Amino acid sequence: MAEPRRPSPEISVVVPCWRSETTIGRCIAALRAQEAAPPFEVVVVDSSPDEGTVLAARAANPPGPGEIDLVLDRAADRLFPGEARNRGVALSRAPWILFLDSDCLAASDLLATAARLRGAGAVVRSEEHTSELQSPCN
Repeated sequence: MAEPRRPSPEISVVVPCWRSETTIGRCIAALRAQEAAPPFEVVVVDSSPDEGTVLAARAANPPGPGEIDLVLDRAADRLFPGEARNRGVALSRAPWILFLDSDCLAASDLLATAARLRGAGAVVRSEEHTSELQSPCN
């Protein structure tokens, strides 16, 4: 079940998860630390057999300063990444979608850079940008 939402975001970050309780907290923390980001939401789609990932995601986004618009969705059945991404897109409200895996840390300027490039009409999906804009949690 999705949680309540704030006013319309410009970018939706869709994060597919399966048994990601040990990595989702750092992923959410990196998104909370975005600098000069446009309004955004994070849509976490979890198909784990338990609630560990959702609980960890919720704990990583406490109410108060720095809180982000976090939509938590639990699927009843196991979803593969593409299915989870599609479900996240269906739940998102922004005109622009950014996909991020639950074991990745977003650079602090990821969303600001995406918004700047979007404004210039660019589509970012090269290896150069991928390695520049996100790095593994390990």
